[in-house]
Amino acid sequence: MGILSTVPSSSVPPPSHVIRVSPAAWALALSSVSGIQPGHTDELDGPVREAAWAELNRLGVAAGTELTPRWCEPLREVLSPVTLLRLSAAYNGVGANTDFTITGNRGVCVHRRSTIETDDDGGIRTTGHEPSLEVALFDTEHIWGAVSRVLPPLAELRADAVLARTDAGDNVVHMPLTPSEAAAVVPEEAILSAAMTTRSGESRQVWAGRWSVSQGTLYSVRTTDGALLLTPQRAGHVAREIVFALAGSYEFLAGAAASA
Repeated sequence: MGILSTVPSSSVPPPSHVIRVSPAAWALALSSVSGIQPGHTDELDGPVREAAWAELNRLGVAAGTELTPRWCEPLREVLSPVTLLRLSAAYNGVGANTDFTITGNRGVCVHRRSTIETDDDGGIRTTGHEPSLEVALFDTEHIWGAVSRVLPPLAELRADAVLARTDAGDNVVHMPLTPSEAAAVVPEEAILSAAMTTRSGESRQVWAGRWSVSQGTLYSVRTTDGALLLTPQRAGHVAREIVFALAGSYEFLAGAAASA
């Protein structure tokens, strides 16, 4: 089963516009707003470049050899975001890496899936990539609608923040740090990691989180004193933490602007 699912677990509106685009066309679109040609320029010469422009035209991203107003500014922000939320997920043999670039009330989601397998030491390695990217435009007021749809299709991960309570779960599980030993204690059905960076001039604010789903239970994961600590959480905890982190990024920006 893939990372995407048609079964929603969130009542938050989804992104306003979603496309699937080839890596070549995506690289061409980004280069057109940056003014810098992509590193694999030779691969985008001649017929390949023409085909990439034709693809962007079909998708409504470009008109001729110019990006449309809907896409021009958001793609410029992809190259230099104020806030970048990066997610990495794995579930049922499928991995996904997703970048959410957020500037003001506008966001862009770039999502790509891959096939993965677990090695003998409990680590994960990529065995192949999906041939296209999914790119979505969204209003940051509805960020959870953009995030939830690219998470593994489990209610524990996709549930709305309103379902989560504020207190941590009981019975914290302590595990050895070695992945193979940890997998034997609590076999993971799905894993999700998140990292958010917000910039204001030379200042940076960072936040990170990690979660695991095992036998129908959602755990928040952290490390301390050479061990993994898994704390049981209610469904909705992921949404609550990400939305709180984004709210914190806005407070950071407001504070930086006030002190400038």
